[in-house]
Amino acid sequence: MTATAPITTPTENNPWAENLAAQKSRFPNAKDSILFAIAALQDNPDIAIDDLKTLASQQGIRVTAASVNAAKRLLDQENATAPVVAPAGLNPAPARERVARRVRGTETPLDANALIQDVVAKIQAHGNAEVERMREAVRKAITALEAAVGS
Repeated sequence: MTATAPITTPTENNPWAENLAAQKSRFPNAKDSILFAIAALQDNPDIAIDDLKTLASQQGIRVTAASVNAAKRLLDQENATAPVVAPAGLNPAPARERVARRVRGTETPLDANALIQDVVAKIQAHGNAEVERMREAVRKAITALEAAVGS
């Protein structure tokens, strides 16, 4: 994939280059492909993606569907910042009150050494219980063998 440098010098035949500076001041962190998509969407909101790609390639800019979606999001954010006024005669719903978050109490710091000792003690207890079961099984086997041999 080769990258082409966008045209950034304003000329009479290139209104995009003039528009680029204005778009960069409005959206300083946006890529040129997104800025081009914003300009194209402002001129024609119903432009097809293929037509937009063709226009962009003429300027040396690669526009993708992701660029167009990002441009739409930026334009939607701009339009959403306008205040919404309720029609006359309508009582807007009151804003919900925020419930204060419950503050956690200070917990005692965990003692890593004590936790490790507890785990080791549980493992040893489990191991000791297993050893006792094995000893009892051996005792029963010896008793059964003695009974079989002694008869």
